[in-house]
Amino acid sequence: MSLHLGYEYRLNPTLALFGRAARAFRLPNADERVGAGNPFDVVIPPNLNLKTQTSYDVENGLRVTMGKFNFQTTGYIMELTNEIHFIPALFANVNLDPTQRIGWENNASYQLSEDVRVRGGVTYMQATFRDGPFAGKTVPLVAPWTATPV
Repeated sequence: MSLHLGYEYRLNPTLALFGRAARAFRLPNADERVGAGNPFDVVIPPNLNLKTQTSYDVENGLRVTMGKFNFQTTGYIMELTNEIHFIPALFANVNLDPTQRIGWENNASYQLSEDVRVRGGVTYMQATFRDGPFAGKTVPLVAPWTATPV
């Protein structure tokens, strides 16, 4: 079952509070099950046993709109089960033990002209295992900091 509930509350024309809670799922696609161009198909067979990824997540944030300038900051937590994870060294996808992501995302944009807008963002995320032999350890290949300059 999938469910998504959200709210937005405008404090005034400039400030808005928002949030959402969700129960979501993601089915593995054909490329994740069989592999797209895996040169090692003979050695590493396709994983037809990938399970459906499910998650519970909650986020809350603040949105600022001042003329041509927009800013949004959001804090979130996600608890995932059977997360589908790509292992580049093996060219294979696997389901991970239960994981959790806690993060803070910031985005800003400024409309320079009718045709030109500049945008940028920065995100901090802590991805850890919730259960299994790696409980409490960081999920590999998940960067804690990401930035999107444009």
